[in-house]
Amino acid sequence: MVFPILNLPTEVIDHIAERLPQEDIPRFALTCERLYKICVGYYYQTVVVASTRFDTNSLPLQKSGIKWMDRLSSDVNKRNGIRELIIHGIGVHRMYVHHVPTHGNAASHSCAHFRPMDAPDRVIPEPFLTEFRKARMEWNKLQPVFLRKVESFLFGNFDFPRLQTFFFDVGGLTTEVDAHRFLAFLKRHPHIQNVIVEGYPQKTFTFLRTPRAVDLNRLRRLSIYGPLLPLLIGYPFALAPSAGKHEPLAARTVDHKLPLTRVHIWWPHQRMVHACHVGNAVELDPIHVLKALARVSKDALRSLQIDLAAPQLDVELIEFVTVNFPNLRELNICSMEQSYLTGQVRLIFECVNTIE
Repeated sequence: MVFPILNLPTEVIDHIAERLPQEDIPRFALTCERLYKICVGYYYQTVVVASTRFDTNSLPLQKSGIKWMDRLSSDVNKRNGIRELIIHGIGVHRMYVHHVPTHGNAASHSCAHFRPMDAPDRVIPEPFLTEFRKARMEWNKLQPVFLRKVESFLFGNFDFPRLQTFFFDVGGLTTEVDAHRFLAFLKRHPHIQNVIVEGYPQKTFTFLRTPRAVDLNRLRRLSIYGPLLPLLIGYPFALAPSAGKHEPLAARTVDHKLPLTRVHIWWPHQRMVHACHVGNAVELDPIHVLKALARVSKDALRSLQIDLAAPQLDVELIEFVTVNFPNLRELNICSMEQSYLTGQVRLIFECVNTIE
């Protein structure tokens, strides 16, 4: 006698679906409505939404990103299975579509990087130019749609209950509004384990409205713009007079350690000033951020990479790291301007550990 699987509790079926091979999940989901709601989310465990600057191959990628966001926005069962969410292309500006090639083989160049002097003796055939212009116009129309859908997808009322890893484009963190939305998204997902913001910011910004700290108590890996790191580990900015000598970070509202093992931060060329409101400001240095990090993951941290402006590479910073993170196994303190300093810093770290 065959045991009917639908007689099993939902929790048991959920465990079965979680262990199915990826190619078998669609077949299992199409069996009936109940099984679809339980297991379809496991088919969407990793979702990549991307757009690139315009070239002849970027349009399909852009359309695919829009299509996936529409599917996931309309079906809560699919969103419930997402464990890894990768968002790229938020910072792609419309300026890239304003150049039209006049010489050379445009098929091998992105429009933004094409230069008429590359091949002055060759002319692009008119049929190709016509198709190129059509594709450019379509990309130009769809990119604002892509950006609006990303904003709605991430910063609307959608939740991802199983989300563990979040890759984000630094192009989406260029303004104060972006940062507040980013923090609000993470606050809705306190169970997240990995937050990786890729790229380096082209400009800094000031908080005119006090940001709220987020307590990600399961955080294991973090790659983030340095001044934002305290907010992600539960340390809000202190409301201290700008001329005072107070600590720039307020006390943490909860007192528990984080399982944070890998951290990568980068810092602007100047110290970041976060103005909370008129008459008050918070000025952060890298050492302030590292002190906060040491309080929550002193023993857990295994890998630390810090990318700084050259004038900020000092012995005090290196000594603080080697003393306050006893279990650190990998240290990279790099200059954004002089990358050869990386090896010197690593050598000092190994010597200190050897002496101890």
